[in-house]
Amino acid sequence: MINIETKLDMTITFSNVKTAYAYEGSVKEILHNGAWIKTKKLTITFNKQEAQQHENYRLANSDEVLWWAGASGCDMPETIECGDGLFQWIEPRYDIVESGLFKI
Repeated sequence: MINIETKLDMTITFSNVKTAYAYEGSVKEILHNGAWIKTKKLTITFNKQEAQQHENYRLANSDEVLWWAGASGCDMPETIECGDGLFQWIEPRYDIVESGLFKI
């Protein structure tokens, strides 16, 4: 019989975690397919000092970081802290077809 009451405490320490910050620009209206739509520029940064220069900065969520990684084409840190958890960035190789974020 398996004892399901046993609980283990585990601590994992990551030394190379980068925190993802997001901040948005002002609202602008643009003409898109014949209709005016409201847009905001979203900026993602791993530099806290840069983020703190904007009063509306916050922790980025993983969906934003994933979108930004594809749109920007920049090098991504291996481990990323987001507002919705800790994630590992995986690059395509061998049997991995697409890059992506996986929750740790």
